Amino acid sequence: MNHDAVATERDNMKRKGPSEEAAVLIGTADGLEKEVARIMGLTSNEAKIYLALLGENALTVSQLSKTTGIHRTRVYDNLKGLENKGIVTCVDGEPKQFVTVPVAIAISHLIEQMTESLERRKEKLYALQCVLQRLETPKEIRPEQVYIIMVDEILDELRSFLAQAKERVWLCKKTAGGLLDWSVLRDDLRKLQQDGADVRILADSKLDIGFPVRVVRSIPFSYAIVDATVFCFFLDKNVRDLGKALVTSNDEFLSFLASSYQNWWMSAE
Repeated sequence: MNHDAVATERDNMKRKGPSEEAAVLIGTADGLEKEVARIMGLTSNEAKIYLALLGENALTVSQLSKTTGIHRTRVYDNLKGLENKGIVTCVDGEPKQFVTVPVAIAISHLIEQMTESLERRKEKLYALQCVLQRLETPKEIRPEQVYIIMVDEILDELRSFLAQAKERVWLCKKTAGGLLDWSVLRDDLRKLQQDGADVRILADSKLDIGFPVRVVRSIPFSYAIVDATVFCFFLDKNVRDLGKALVTSNDEFLSFLASSYQNWWMSAE
């Protein structure tokens, strides 16, 4: 990014930013570093380097090392981390110089990253919720919804499940399920599509099953949405020949997964 452009944008954001009266002031430099690290999700060294850069025109790695007392190699590594977070940028020149992104923009970047991280965590928590809710039901009245089955049987279970489809078949495959040969589903999916079902497949990597597949990177687990029912399946991390399958018609879980699937489908490659 051009140095003058960064400086101009910073001045503009300062004029638009919150008043000094609205700011929360930390009494000591050490206290400010800790708060910046805690609230912005930075390491201690990242916070120290970020604060050293804040308000400066531009500093080199050597200058930052001298100012912060952090070794040059670690300064460079931490600058890469700050660049990846979108709060520091490298400006034109030799040697390389670094400058902070306008604070309002930096905070916006961090909030966006934290929101994405939270969404991924929510997906995993909802999946875990379904399993744990079943386990909290007294054993004598639990519905037979969770199965411990051999990996080779998972696709057989899934094909039986797909045979019940009338309107919708949305498949989602995580790479961890790579032991499963999805190509055996090809004919089943084609027949469903010919019968008028809305057939879609998402995967977190390219999948050659002779059927159109969209790729999205953030899939938390493998599952199928068939009409108003969800079939989730997981491979055991410790025992390669075992898997777990969950079948549920929980409206809240179904609604969440269907909404997530729609969002991924729209943004997929």
